[in-house]
Amino acid sequence: WICDVGKWNVRKHVEQGHDGKLALAKYLSQAVQNIRKSYNVNATGCGTSEQFVIIMDMDNFDYWQLLSAETVEFTLRMLGGLFPVLVRALHSGYIINTNAAAESLINIVKPIFGSILERVDVYGNYKSAWLPKLLKRLPRDQLPPKYGGSKNVPLKVFG
Repeated sequence: WICDVGKWNVRKHVEQGHDGKLALAKYLSQAVQNIRKSYNVNATGCGTSEQFVIIMDMDNFDYWQLLSAETVEFTLRMLGGLFPVLVRALHSGYIINTNAAAESLINIVKPIFGSILERVDVYGNYKSAWLPKLLKRLPRDQLPPKYGGSKNVPLKVFG
């Protein structure tokens, strides 16, 4: 799974009030359901898989998201809802393109996700640092070109 978290404008939805929060919560709930469904089919189409790998791309994440206490509280509540899925099924994760703002968010969630973060590698903005690590562990035919994968990778995009 790949999440372009840096592109999400959580604060905008939070500032829209109840309807904005509800829409984002629904989107995240659907994402969790899609991840859960993916346990039943592995990459080869045979058998089942009880774990998943996630890449969280923090490119363009900025401090503006963290300057609203209401946005931080909403984000923590939504991430807390992911906790059971991550504890049960996260094999490994990669947080890439982290900047100072993204590192601040990671530090905020550490008390909640401490044990889960042991399965996650965090890399900065230098593609030359994180790309070889991804390619060492993940097959090119399961990654889009942006992450060093093949051009003809059949991907399904959600949202």
